[in-house]
Amino acid sequence: MFKIIMSKAVIYPISLYVFAMLLLQGLDWDHQIASFWYQLEGNTWSLKQHWLTQAVLHKGGHDVAIALYIIIIVIYVASFRNDKLKPYHQGLKYLVISLPIATLTISALKQLIAVDCPWGLVDFGGQRHYEPWFRTLFSTVQENVGHCFPSGHASSAYTYFALYFFCQYYFQRYAKSVLIAVIFIGVIFGFAQQLRGAHFLSHDLTSALICWLISWGIWMFIFRSTKVAVIQPHCRTLL
Repeated sequence: MFKIIMSKAVIYPISLYVFAMLLLQGLDWDHQIASFWYQLEGNTWSLKQHWLTQAVLHKGGHDVAIALYIIIIVIYVASFRNDKLKPYHQGLKYLVISLPIATLTISALKQLIAVDCPWGLVDFGGQRHYEPWFRTLFSTVQENVGHCFPSGHASSAYTYFALYFFCQYYFQRYAKSVLIAVIFIGVIFGFAQQLRGAHFLSHDLTSALICWLISWGIWMFIFRSTKVAVIQPHCRTLL
């Protein structure tokens, strides 16, 4: 168990996250970055309702993520009978399970944790005073407090870290490209929300870490507890 926990798939992301939080929260880079975008937009969140950030990257991106998940469900159901898909049945089941668990975890945390969005703070045209999120993480004060942590929209992309593990098992040569694509889209989604005043950078990175660990954890549970014989000879473990 200790060897699994100490896997580089766990240690590296957590180490990078801790380092990033030391900069963003410890050195106040979170607030400074948000201030930079706010001032660049004319001391207002002028892109909050912009068609690109709101309609395309926010709503459109969310819809695409849902549509992709529906496609995965359809392929998974087909894998029960389709001989060409049967070898991928277990991996498809992993995707069907992992994606909603990551999404629901982020949603639940957002509801349970009282952390403000930038647009709700005095420094950015709101009414509440800024505090680093680790200070307000378990605050019992709920009145007029935002629920913006971790980032929900960025997680629409980061839940698809599961595709990386799927490809790492079945299509190794595409795994790295899939990982880069997921990170790239997650960064775009997160950046759009930062420009709208909806999140600090640390909110997005927290979502990325949570989604990665959930994707990895469910992958380890399913594929270490179940023998998949059809394609396993071609598998090279990352972990």
